[in-house]
Amino acid sequence: HFGLPVHPAQFETMLPLNAGQGPALPQQTGQWQPWLDAKRRVAVLVGGDSRSHRLDPDDARRLARESSAWAKQLGARLLVVTSRRTAPALGALREGLTEDDLLYAWQPDDQNNNPYALALEHAEAVVVTGESESMLADVASRGRPLLIWPLQTRRPNPWQRLSASIADRATRPRYNRRGSVRPQQGLGYLCARLLERGLILPPRQTELMHGELIKSGRAARFGDALPTPADSLDELTPIVREVIGHLQLDAASRRDAPQTGGQSHVSSR
Repeated sequence: HFGLPVHPAQFETMLPLNAGQGPALPQQTGQWQPWLDAKRRVAVLVGGDSRSHRLDPDDARRLARESSAWAKQLGARLLVVTSRRTAPALGALREGLTEDDLLYAWQPDDQNNNPYALALEHAEAVVVTGESESMLADVASRGRPLLIWPLQTRRPNPWQRLSASIADRATRPRYNRRGSVRPQQGLGYLCARLLERGLILPPRQTELMHGELIKSGRAARFGDALPTPADSLDELTPIVREVIGHLQLDAASRRDAPQTGGQSHVSSR
């Protein structure tokens, strides 16, 4: 969904390689004990404003109100966990909740009380705002039923519009009169080189990421039936194996290469 050009040394993943990582469980759980003691527990993980998305007060209020109604429909207790980016819409979010719902207002360096890890560990289902790849990965890597709440996209600024135009010029095929794809040249070639070297990045398309999660059976859009993921998402292990395989092949090719008498210098990280 980042639209990067294909490269032989590039591995594509659906989500960040969190693989079950995340913060440790809070040292103090007393404030969240009513949620932990409930027969059924659901959670909402809220991101917020970013360069490409925004959470305005009306949307925050609607997210809280509809999530609260959804939890009651399931007969579950709701825990809402906010993040650093939620701050501008925190008041509106609080207005949409009921007295039975629990809300955590994010604070810096609050490892003792932040219930984010509790939500990942104990919620039967989790709603996540769709702009946060990391939160989506945290839930998917634990095999929890995941519902996506998409945030509004911001109107692109002039630089983002220029980047999108360059990326389109670099990737859209050009055809000659016979209908064959024409080799890149001129402005198209220049745009492709800017994209290839990372000097220009195409716009992020989170809806493509959402579509892959839904197609895989790990997620659904909020309002649809809860998905039933068959297992947790682990993209890290196969990529580690791929990398090790490439390193072993590279080492074997160096051993088999004819010696020319010169010195060889190999650095690794």
